[in-house]
Amino acid sequence: MRTTTGTIIIWLGLFAWAHAQAAGFSEVSVAAGVSTTHGLQFGPYGEPDMMCGGIGAGDVNADGRPDIVVLRGDLGAAKLYMNQGGGTFVDEAALRTFNLSSNLANGVLVADVEGDGDLDIVVGGQYLADAGHVSPPRLWRNNGAGVFGEDRGAFGDWDGNDTWSAALGDSDGDGDLDLVFGRWTRLSGPRVHLLRNNGTAQFSPADQAAGLTGQFSTPNDHSFTPSFADINNDGRADLLVTGDFGSSRVFLQQPGGVFANVTTPVISDENGMGAAVADFDNDGDLDWFVSSIFDPGTPAGNWGTSGNRLYRNDGNGLFTDVTTQAGVRDGAWGWGSCFADFDADGWLDLYMVNGMLGATASAFNADTARLFMSNGNGTFTERAVAMGVADSGQGRGIVCMDYDSDGAIDIMVQNGYGATRLYHNDIATGRNTVAVHLRAAAPNQFGIGARIWLKSAGREQMREMSAGNNFLSSNPPIAYFGLGAAARYERIRVRWPDGKESIVGYSAGLSRTIEADLLFVDGLE
Repeated sequence: MRTTTGTIIIWLGLFAWAHAQAAGFSEVSVAAGVSTTHGLQFGPYGEPDMMCGGIGAGDVNADGRPDIVVLRGDLGAAKLYMNQGGGTFVDEAALRTFNLSSNLANGVLVADVEGDGDLDIVVGGQYLADAGHVSPPRLWRNNGAGVFGEDRGAFGDWDGNDTWSAALGDSDGDGDLDLVFGRWTRLSGPRVHLLRNNGTAQFSPADQAAGLTGQFSTPNDHSFTPSFADINNDGRADLLVTGDFGSSRVFLQQPGGVFANVTTPVISDENGMGAAVADFDNDGDLDWFVSSIFDPGTPAGNWGTSGNRLYRNDGNGLFTDVTTQAGVRDGAWGWGSCFADFDADGWLDLYMVNGMLGATASAFNADTARLFMSNGNGTFTERAVAMGVADSGQGRGIVCMDYDSDGAIDIMVQNGYGATRLYHNDIATGRNTVAVHLRAAAPNQFGIGARIWLKSAGREQMREMSAGNNFLSSNPPIAYFGLGAAARYERIRVRWPDGKESIVGYSAGLSRTIEADLLFVDGLE
């Protein structure tokens, strides 16, 4: 099978954990140079600034190492931590002209918005009329060397209300990538969620054209975290949106870029906030985790009590609620979340952060984060304390990434009104890992929306490349796989966004780059 679609870059972490020291995580923020804080000196003024924050990661200077963007509220300018290698970072925000006085900046997406092969930075914001603060969404364009320039006109005229999490995906099948925002607000009136790319990374409102107008009202808009994901396996990017007060929604993309609301009563989370989308049960389709509020007592406020939801995909874009069976309901007051194979056993685990401010929510002021480790059979066991990641701050954003290139997926947590913390993965399993990076032709050079299957020891895992959101936060565009007890993978198959496929078999070596136009079916079944 020949194709000129793109390039597959495979990093093999075959020996990375041979000298690991402990079966868990260690907090390394100070040693790594990323110790900072977030807060609002005038606040919390109200609910929006109790919930705000932002963190994102990606390789902005193309040196093969993920860098990190951290918002700080009004405690100081945003940080751009550049990865120095060896597990350390230096803040180079000013040097690289990423000049953002955080204030009410809210949410970070590090992604290739322009389609030119480097990672740009999108930062959302809040509008608080009574406090006199306005922060519309903003775009910093990367010049290719990790130096940024702000484009204040990229999103046109804005409607003046809050933006939360953002995601990037092809909403209309034209090949370039569009933006979608969560718009939680207490104010009434219409909101723009979807902004379509005109081909030059200038964006125009498209809710009406996409059939999204009026879909989020409850009666106010309480959408929090959008995710583009192909949930019915037809090659088109569908849209999952977590929403507060029972407003989470499922939309299937139809030909022509119109979205059909196919939400059923199964989608029953009461206070949908963060999201994680992945194939947790290795059955070949994408499942959806939604963080919410678990309150076993009598609620002191207007929130629900029934906790998180894990929606298992039935294979056709319809979901079954398997929360209870999976054992992931109790996450206290949940926010950011991510699926990742932390112990490299070939099964995705789940980490989520939580917490809420205020006297009314005092029972949630010091929530401890949850680490749900997969048992390999569709169930999970909570092990945050045992694994050293029971962070008790006001967790909001979260990034899961291999920051030091040792083959293990690490965790960075942004706490609102508190310290940002980096947790190094020290799990000593002796298992091997693979990281897959994609490079394709413009305008989607990171292959967002591509499907990647890895076969190892007779079992296949699937990842979909995304520029998505965990809640106010974004992971690097890399697909990570754990091989379990296997010494190697057998083959990797990529279905690119244009539908063409590339298949490669294993060859020895720590890392390699494979040109897709030289690939062929290697006979492995």
